[in-house]
Amino acid sequence: MCFGSAVWLAYPSSWAVSQHLIEAGDHAFFLRQVTVYAMLRAWDLPEAAAVAQGLATTLSILVIWRFWSIDAPIERKVALLLALTPLATPYLFSYDLPFLVVPVLWLVAHYKQRWSRPALVALYVSPLLCRAVALPLSVNPTPLVCIAMAVLIYRQLGPSGADERFDTS
Repeated sequence: MCFGSAVWLAYPSSWAVSQHLIEAGDHAFFLRQVTVYAMLRAWDLPEAAAVAQGLATTLSILVIWRFWSIDAPIERKVALLLALTPLATPYLFSYDLPFLVVPVLWLVAHYKQRWSRPALVALYVSPLLCRAVALPLSVNPTPLVCIAMAVLIYRQLGPSGADERFDTS
């Protein structure tokens, strides 16, 4: 609304550019992305990338739907939603990831084992570290980091709705 209707009407035209980049991107382009799709496309596996991304998106949606359907604090739900967001999309770069501070801070605030807080903070900076190692190693492990973060948040749903490693207040 601040920028007028022309911006919103032009937005769909950007989809063609994104589609072209996803279809025609080279090895280095995909290593700069932080998605399941890009991780496999960097290895020149376009069919496997499409299938894996479809599965990651579907699983992310199902986990979020399941988690949001239970009685849990909204902060916990938002933390999981944001941790799974990078897994649900095929097109995302490391500069798009500042929102991961929300799930990391939620974990830091609720994880009872204080010694692990530096490891949790490492989860937050890991997308930048992953980006730094992606080109030399020819793999971007950021999706694995996001999976780890989501698992840490989701695991607190044990049989009683909370895992003893987490502060449930």
